Amino acid sequence: MSTKSSPLIRICSFIVDKRNLFFLIYAILILFSLFSSGWISVENELSAYLSEETETKQAMNLMEEEYTTFGSAKVMVSNISLEEAFRVADRIQESPGVSEVTFLPEYLRPGSEEVPEEDEELTIEEIRDHYNDSSALYNVTFRYAEEDDRALESLNGLKESLATYDLHVSSELGDVQADAIAEEMKTIIVVVAIVVLTVLILTSETFGEVPVLLLTFIAAALINKGTNFLMGTISFVSNSVAIVLQLALSIDYAIIFCNHFKEEKEHYDTRDAVIVSLSHSIPEISASSLTTISGLLALLFMGYRLGADLGITLTKAIIISLVAVFTLMPGLLVLFSDLMMKTKHRNLIPKIPFVGKFAYRTRKYIPPLFLVVIIAGYIISSKCPYVYGYSTLHTPVRNEAQITEDMIRDTFGSDNIIAVNVPSHDYYKISKVAEYFEMLPEVRSVTSLSNTEA
Repeated sequence: MSTKSSPLIRICSFIVDKRNLFFLIYAILILFSLFSSGWISVENELSAYLSEETETKQAMNLMEEEYTTFGSAKVMVSNISLEEAFRVADRIQESPGVSEVTFLPEYLRPGSEEVPEEDEELTIEEIRDHYNDSSALYNVTFRYAEEDDRALESLNGLKESLATYDLHVSSELGDVQADAIAEEMKTIIVVVAIVVLTVLILTSETFGEVPVLLLTFIAAALINKGTNFLMGTISFVSNSVAIVLQLALSIDYAIIFCNHFKEEKEHYDTRDAVIVSLSHSIPEISASSLTTISGLLALLFMGYRLGADLGITLTKAIIISLVAVFTLMPGLLVLFSDLMMKTKHRNLIPKIPFVGKFAYRTRKYIPPLFLVVIIAGYIISSKCPYVYGYSTLHTPVRNEAQITEDMIRDTFGSDNIIAVNVPSHDYYKISKVAEYFEMLPEVRSVTSLSNTEA
């Protein structure tokens, strides 16, 4: 190499020559990250990211100030007779922590001599809301507030007491969504790891480059996860999906650097090849990353603050990946250089020259065709249905909570509960609002101060 080196070459030379120092630094950072990953404060409520200016957030704050939301659950027991269903209702009512159980009235219990009042007699449809197709549905309310750990303990105790039955429980107690995503991400990470490893092997020119790429990414991923505690609180969405998105967004950087190294290795020894390839890669990769980082930073301007949470987490992940590629990977290339040279192999993916020939021959027709596709895509996109809740989201693979909700909905139908807050000092207005809602054909029942007996 020339003795008159540019500042960038001198920086690259320092990184390569001091590679053992960088190895030590990364070893310390990884060990620290393994411990600090347990310090992360995870927010499991997506509603926490709503702007205070939105009507939904204001309504939720008002409800929290004015009322106590007690823990509740829908308990479905399948393959059960009506007589046994009443006995189960009694067991649930006697379960520790249970305040109330809503089931069928006592006069419907087999063998009961109780006679209902005229206005208390249920229709067939109302009976099927709680007992249908040899299945019973109980609406259970606990004595403790929804955020009280004792409510979850009571629910777990209830599940244990009914473990001998064909039991299905749907409840918002605990971190159901967060737990489901975390469990699913374990499978997704394994699948992604297998796919990435397979792609790297198939597209590589030498098997020795695969561990270089994997070690670089693993180090960046561990450090990113270990530094999430610096954000204070992170959403369970960002905490779960960050590692997969980090891989998808940044693996190209390491591949670009590795390809430059293999090209320069034909003209220089290992040390100089790494230095020259790094000096070429830094401006190219940095410029490429700006588009990704800009897109992620744009999420900061979302009114829904979950976007900012994702944007900051992933921007940090991209920056850490860049730093790892520029400071850790050079040393790894030097370390694995001999192995890379010894494990060269023929291309495992066949050449496809016909694609290039087809693209050249159709060069006059493809651009107008794409213009038509773009216009059609824009028109069709306006007709795309959007889902605003988990209950209407249909996925190929269903987790346990979704399967339970599907079973309850298919057997007993679904409820859509709306809370309307009316000033408590105006009893007349309360009764009139309740009467109005009861007259609406879409409304099944109304519970208010005016129609609740003491």
